[in-house]
Amino acid sequence: MPCSIHLTSKTVATAATLCTLLAAPPSFAHHPGGPGNTGGAGPINTISATTLRQGTGVAGVVFDYTSLDALSDDTLIEAAEHAAEHGEDHAGVHSLDTISSPSLNFAYGLTNDLTVSVRLPYVKRTDVREGEIEDGEPEAHVHGDAQGIGDLSVLAQWRFLNNQASGTEAALLAGVTAPTGKTNDKDDDGVTFGAEFQPGSGAWNGAIGLALTQRFGGWSFDASVLYTAAGEGTQNTDLGDRVHYNAAVSHRIL
Repeated sequence: MPCSIHLTSKTVATAATLCTLLAAPPSFAHHPGGPGNTGGAGPINTISATTLRQGTGVAGVVFDYTSLDALSDDTLIEAAEHAAEHGEDHAGVHSLDTISSPSLNFAYGLTNDLTVSVRLPYVKRTDVREGEIEDGEPEAHVHGDAQGIGDLSVLAQWRFLNNQASGTEAALLAGVTAPTGKTNDKDDDGVTFGAEFQPGSGAWNGAIGLALTQRFGGWSFDASVLYTAAGEGTQNTDLGDRVHYNAAVSHRIL
């Protein structure tokens, strides 16, 4: 049972990956750190160009945790006062404490050069607060935690270059995110959270990208870029397109 634990930073971020090898040769372990990340002896967050062997499957549990620099009550109250000066009840300024997202991951090699990965997360955002005007007075209103099942992601990874002599690999990435997540979670007052705090987006999103891998003996350099186009989702909201780019250097110890 290969497993890995890694630390990254984005303010403060920690992720631990527990990986179970289902049907792979004992000399070549894989781990799905995210959708499509199935490279042996490779990175956890960066998508590797290495695909699973045909008929090989990998299942894993990934836990992502981000601690944010939350806004103070004074800052939220000041924002509410500014909004009141313009005749508004809400400042539109929110604060968030943490985001945690354990997810189930599965990847399967349809062919030696084509791998399909699936990811289903559970998303929790804690201590959502907002500057508001309540009964004529500005306050830092506590909305509570937003949590629930997130959107299901499917990613196909087609390796079109596999030069074993030079150790160079390249793969095209294409995927889709289905609106399976919860979009009606309510705050402590029974009011539906805004779209940006809901566990699910309510939108169909498409993704396309490229992954590159260069191996040097026991060393591996991996880089990937993935562009996601967001559709219109819950509350008629478009959460915006995204570009994810990563690079990693890893070394096989055993």
